[in-house]
Amino acid sequence: MGSTLSQDITRTEMIMGKPMETHSKIRLGVTSTYLVPGKSGYLLVDAGPMGTADLFFKKLEKTGILPEQIQLIVVTHAHYDHAGCLHEIKTACHCPVMTHGFEAFFLKNPVFRLADPSLDHLPTVDEHQGFRVVQREKTYRFQAVDSEYILDQELSLEGLGFSANVVFTPGHTPGSISLVTADHEAFIGDLAVNTFPFGSGPCFPQYSFNHDRQMQSWEKIQNLGVKTVFPGHGRPFEAHSFNPGENLPEVLLKNPMSRRIQP
Repeated sequence: MGSTLSQDITRTEMIMGKPMETHSKIRLGVTSTYLVPGKSGYLLVDAGPMGTADLFFKKLEKTGILPEQIQLIVVTHAHYDHAGCLHEIKTACHCPVMTHGFEAFFLKNPVFRLADPSLDHLPTVDEHQGFRVVQREKTYRFQAVDSEYILDQELSLEGLGFSANVVFTPGHTPGSISLVTADHEAFIGDLAVNTFPFGSGPCFPQYSFNHDRQMQSWEKIQNLGVKTVFPGHGRPFEAHSFNPGENLPEVLLKNPMSRRIQP
């Protein structure tokens, strides 16, 4: 790791004088990022899509939070809509990045192509769902970023001044992670979404690297006693309100994209 826990604890203690109590949501396009308070600063969950850095800092100013108060960025997964502005935000905040080892590779080699071979098994979204998202010939590139904290095991952030744990929740991507706080809140990236076009409550995203693992990860979140879930797309929801399979519209239940199981 590029910095030690003791270095970051010192920095945490010196920035602010009192603890903060509520998290802030900053919406960047279709993606939600979250500022989670700690003893003397903030942790940022995800960094939004490419081209939204200026918007992020404008909205950050409205919260009254200064860039230097952001002490850590936790990246749930290395897709362009969650890490597109990571370089700009990290540079302005002068803070380390934490992610899973699988995702750290893609942050360092940031190319996400909607038509890449790993998605060949996925059909294009049906026209009657309103739009097409997969198998477009479009490549997304964002600036490469080094990760100071590359995780190969779950981690308590108490030593960094945050009452939260980083837990592994693979499925949407091999290295997806979630942040679970002592207040029984979970910031889950794309483990589940609660947004257009489905309009029927929370559901799984339209594709997963491994659907079995995604199901297991959701069960893990529930077993951890999480009460409120904050997804990367859409509004927060109560963890007990999402039962995979029951929440999906009929059209998605028939669509292999929503139920794909990879070996």
